[in-house]
Amino acid sequence: MQRRHFLKHLSVLGAMSSFSLSHAKPPSPHHIIAASDDAKAQHGITWGSADTPQHVTLPWRGHGLAMHPLKPGRVLLFARRPGTECYEVDLASQRISHTYSAQAEHNFCGHGCFSQDGRRLFTTEMDNTTGTGKIGVRDSLTYRLLNSYDSGGIDPHEIHCLSDGKTLVVANGGILTHPSSGRKKLNLDTMQSNLVFLYADNGEIQRRLTTPWQQASIRHFTVSKQDQIAIAMQYQRAAVTHQDLIPLAGFLTPQQKDIQFAHQPDTLIAQMNDYAGSVVLHEALNLAAFSSPRGNIVAFWHTDGRYAGHHRMQDVCGLGISPDQAHFILSNSQGELRYIRTADLQEDRSLRQHFQNTRWDNHMLTDAKA
Repeated sequence: MQRRHFLKHLSVLGAMSSFSLSHAKPPSPHHIIAASDDAKAQHGITWGSADTPQHVTLPWRGHGLAMHPLKPGRVLLFARRPGTECYEVDLASQRISHTYSAQAEHNFCGHGCFSQDGRRLFTTEMDNTTGTGKIGVRDSLTYRLLNSYDSGGIDPHEIHCLSDGKTLVVANGGILTHPSSGRKKLNLDTMQSNLVFLYADNGEIQRRLTTPWQQASIRHFTVSKQDQIAIAMQYQRAAVTHQDLIPLAGFLTPQQKDIQFAHQPDTLIAQMNDYAGSVVLHEALNLAAFSSPRGNIVAFWHTDGRYAGHHRMQDVCGLGISPDQAHFILSNSQGELRYIRTADLQEDRSLRQHFQNTRWDNHMLTDAKA
């Protein structure tokens, strides 16, 4: 849902079949927006070009982002656990335009999304008194809390709204933490992750999906306009004794009963080191990119599970697609941006950028009008 609202702000080409490398325009240097740290580990949000970067310093480290559908030029930055504040940033004035806090004894879990009409904001949260995952429902203009209900699991992380405007999908990572022990994982032996479909109005669960591997944590996913879902997982290897190779990429359509996983090639999955950090889906090409900062690699699979290619990049995690749909965009903790052509998955080295004193966080937005 974030992406659908987001694309209203972009200049997207029509049918992908009509473009070629010879007609693809270079991406605007102003469409990257992401949480970041500077060289002194001060948190913030950065956008613009490497020559003229724009930056706002923030008290908390951000994680996921969303363009506000009813407030042009405003971006929401969601705090990662155990953060308790989220920020609306005005890109034009380069300032925090609004701050809202989690409920008492709650913390935010990194992501949020808007309803189809843009009037409600849904955020993933954790109730620290019970360990239960929660979804906070807020008025998107005032951020007043309207409702709160269970997420259907523990450790809710990424959240999206389906095209019917009624259904939320939530990735419950399954890992119990508590602010008193920082980010220590407290339940790896008994954890159970899931992907939950629930009604946005009241939180009633429609469907709950799990994986065959108990220690596989579903944390990030993306949804297309046709409700095709691409799922990125993180396997908690420390909690098991075997060395079996576990796929980290999965796909699901509304017609499928179970998640379909990309099992090949083994050597590539092994190099991802049990960790997929972000995922984006190119709808026209049915092609998804999965980043692995631990493996220093981005892997590409078609939505039917066929391997398409890979690109090596140190500590890569952030992923996006350029407004003209011609490039996958990759970022890392060293301030680099790289552009991989969607047509042949080769890098266009002439478009590389390096933001000095910038450490890109895990995710990005790609808005040409920022």
